[in-house]
Amino acid sequence: MPPLPRERDRGERKQALDKFHGAMTRAVNSPRFKKALEDFEENPDEAKRDPKGFLESRGVDLPEEATVEVVEQEGSYCWCWRVCVWWWCWTVCVCVD
Repeated sequence: MPPLPRERDRGERKQALDKFHGAMTRAVNSPRFKKALEDFEENPDEAKRDPKGFLESRGVDLPEEATVEVVEQEGSYCWCWRVCVWWWCWTVCVCVD
């Protein structure tokens, strides 16, 4: 894991934030991401085995540095993707019955 943001210079942090924001914006606006969400809803177990590979196999473009995990929301029927790049994370959930 990279050093905490306060240990890096402001310019480097801004570049990292811009890359994170760009990656998430591209993912959300991608029709491939919509299809990945549909597939995730149908079969969360497949996504749990290799979350990043699951997204990438469906054409979702993620930075090489991204980590992806699938987490179950305790006490619910919700499964979530947590995508992290450097110090920021983005979580998307689907709730199925």
